[in-house]
Amino acid sequence: MEDCPNWEIDEPEPDVLSRAEIARLLAACRDPYHKSLERKARRPTEWKQEFRPPEYLYGVVLVAVHTLLRLGNVLGLKWGSVDLEEGKIVIGGEEVKTKRALEIPLTATLRDYFAGRERGAPAAYVFVNPETGDRFAPDALKRSFRSAATRAGLPGLRFHTLRKSGATILLESGVPLHVVQRIGGWKKPDVLLRFYASATTKEKAKAIKVLDRLGG
Repeated sequence: MEDCPNWEIDEPEPDVLSRAEIARLLAACRDPYHKSLERKARRPTEWKQEFRPPEYLYGVVLVAVHTLLRLGNVLGLKWGSVDLEEGKIVIGGEEVKTKRALEIPLTATLRDYFAGRERGAPAAYVFVNPETGDRFAPDALKRSFRSAATRAGLPGLRFHTLRKSGATILLESGVPLHVVQRIGGWKKPDVLLRFYASATTKEKAKAIKVLDRLGG
């Protein structure tokens, strides 16, 4: 399936997001915000108007953060794949880039989110474009996602960085490599380590301390 579109980036992309940065991004995707607008009159003045992010944006980003799914799989998610009773998301291999079926446990946060949504038919998409009633195309998210990322202090952020960040945070927290591989659907563990799991400054500092104990 199609992954993150090649959106143009004007700012350097964050390599990996911290937990605090992910929290800021989610808040920016959910909370109303204000923009300064100029009133054209005899005496030009400036006032602030309240805006709200598109309703679907928070859900799309939340699912990506809590499942490590690629953008194409998040947008292609159907209600029949969301099993609240068993507490998991099941996606068939034909819908996955590696052609291997995925079975991802639902976090408590995701269970609450899905339980609070009006459930559609099994074949219906979870996220539907309100303007067309059809499944979202990745480019439909471009403007709203980049705007939210900028408000969160993360200009240049790409959607795929959420997947990379989630894998890094899990490994950093001591989750075994093979478990992270199964959740994220990576074909081989070396692919996960080479392209997705980045060493953080904290991890590097711990490594240096271990080497320092060798003395000289």
